[in-house]
Amino acid sequence: MRKPDPAKLLARAQRLAAARQAKGLSQVEAGKHAGFADPAGTMHKVEGGKVNLGVDDLKALCDLYGVSIDSILAD
Repeated sequence: MRKPDPAKLLARAQRLAAARQAKGLSQVEAGKHAGFADPAGTMHKVEGGKVNLGVDDLKALCDLYGVSIDSILAD
């Protein structure tokens, strides 16, 4: 599998962070909703562009934030 472009990954991470903040949620709250074992640590990595989420995790966060997956993945 091809590794994602770091610049695109960071842009997606920033859109996820903005969506979370617009909902008034903390990283811990969002990470718990997604079922991450380390909610704060995982969300920190996701929003820092260090982790590329799988489809199920991305969908869970998008549903929580009330945004479409397409709006997060848009390049």
